[in-house]
Amino acid sequence: MKRWMALALALVLAFSLTGCGVMDFMYYLFDTEDIVAQNDPEPVYETVTAPNGLVLTYDTSRWGPPVEQEDAQDTVVMSSTGSGLNQSVVMFQRGGEYQDFLAQSAAELEEVGPTVSQEMEEITCEGAQVTAARYDCGTYQTILVQLDFEEGSVYVTAASKAADYTPILDLVQGLAWGE
Repeated sequence: MKRWMALALALVLAFSLTGCGVMDFMYYLFDTEDIVAQNDPEPVYETVTAPNGLVLTYDTSRWGPPVEQEDAQDTVVMSSTGSGLNQSVVMFQRGGEYQDFLAQSAAELEEVGPTVSQEMEEITCEGAQVTAARYDCGTYQTILVQLDFEEGSVYVTAASKAADYTPILDLVQGLAWGE
């Protein structure tokens, strides 16, 4: 009996230290993707001009509003709503000095820890030439996208704990160069 109590206490302590809540634990135990899919609200799309001038069309039931990063005029971040186990964060950078964004970003990921390159489905974005790569980074996946518009380039870095990265692709495909 004492061992079971110690194990239960250890589990509760472990989850509290990781920042996971009771619902995150329940999602994990009972197949998070199925539960989230069953409880997905109907999409509600909104189009806004982000603080960096990009025009974003996004599902407000899945994504919070764009947030400008301090001291980063050309960068805006979108964060998903919902469970911590399905959290996704996407950063859009308008312009920048990169020799090869995808290669440089992949090298930076490798410095942090081991990554595995994954097959990436084709992404389209109206008015842009798109190149993309996806990496499995252990407990999360990273998606890197370069969009070359006639007016300039947009660099997208996304990190997601969710197995389904379709919402990230939808967000990228809903992007337009503003001004």
